[in-house]
Amino acid sequence: MRIQRVCHLILQILSTYSILILSLTSIQKSFDSLIEARISLRLTEAQRAAANFPQGEEEEEMVRNANEFLTGLCNVQILSLSAQALAFCCEATPVFKNLTQLTIESDSNIGWESLPGLLMNCPRLETLFIRGLGHKHNDGCGNVCCCKHLENVPSCLSSSPVKVLKIVLFVPIDGDGMEIG
Repeated sequence: MRIQRVCHLILQILSTYSILILSLTSIQKSFDSLIEARISLRLTEAQRAAANFPQGEEEEEMVRNANEFLTGLCNVQILSLSAQALAFCCEATPVFKNLTQLTIESDSNIGWESLPGLLMNCPRLETLFIRGLGHKHNDGCGNVCCCKHLENVPSCLSSSPVKVLKIVLFVPIDGDGMEIG
């Protein structure tokens, strides 16, 4: 099957990691001409815990396959990552040499530990879209945010080539059209 000029990759994991591993091995050879990728992982709490703290060979293999999958996407120009997909961008994040537009979703239960490393490995990144600002505040946030209100901590955005930052905030609205909160 030929990949068309603009190709969208939507990967949703709803129940087991075996779907991810199967998908990785069956489609990885065709990534070189991929222009746009949308990666959306939906993991249960147990799956997220197993990925964060691999206890056995199966979990370690799953994390290794996720990193190989991201490496296979390093030629894309446009990348969209769900909060859980962003969590898989570990220390060994590949260099996305052609990436000009990155969209990330946030989740109040997931930290942004991997965001600084990802931004450092996107030398041509021009536009960063962030959907929501909620994230899990922890020691791993590093210089991503000012969630600890530290002074003189440079933001990873200031050292990245990002020219346009767009933040979309979602405001809860009640049945009468009024903001909640």
